[in-house]
Amino acid sequence: KRNVGISEERNKLLEQILFIGKGGSRNTYALSTRKALKVAKDHRGLEGNKNEFEFLSNNQSLLLPKAYDHAEDYSWIIVELVRPISSSDEISELIGINGKWLLDLMDYRHLKPSFDELLISKIHDLKKMIGASSKNTAYNFANKYLIQIKELQNLIGNPYLAELDRLIENLNLEPRELSFYENFGKSASGHLVLLDIGATKKEWQLKDKTVLQDYEADWWT
Repeated sequence: KRNVGISEERNKLLEQILFIGKGGSRNTYALSTRKALKVAKDHRGLEGNKNEFEFLSNNQSLLLPKAYDHAEDYSWIIVELVRPISSSDEISELIGINGKWLLDLMDYRHLKPSFDELLISKIHDLKKMIGASSKNTAYNFANKYLIQIKELQNLIGNPYLAELDRLIENLNLEPRELSFYENFGKSASGHLVLLDIGATKKEWQLKDKTVLQDYEADWWT
């Protein structure tokens, strides 16, 4: 489908640029190893470009891709090139936090006002579980839980989690929407960034009013 708002001459030039993907309303090209060009295919694409560029410009963070330039009518925008990550292991390599743990934390972050409070609560629960273990299994459980407690304690005050807290609060994000590794990418500058910001807290609650009770009853066991 032809890109809207782009002359025939420029459309021919686009054919010479590396095409890396397409959505329902936009095509994406790699301008360089650091920058991506997103071109609208229809009016929905124009709106998508405008919303994405304004969002990234107004919410600058190491956890979000950079926005560089745009056409006056938003027929195209230039943003930081982001590569989707392939597994939770890649999260560990990029930020030094166990990827599976980070996704688990995202899944339960809504239960507490911050990641630090969530970590402290989980540490408290693990200590209670050690105390409740029977004599026959206490040694094995103690070793398992003590290792987990140490890992959780090391995450308290983590700057990446602190910045996630800030974005969740300022943008009213629903962290459960970010509990999958597919929602993260590696930016051109080598940072782990949010690839897709989904529903807000309000939209999530409207989607499923019972989910909060389910999570509170069985959190991170």
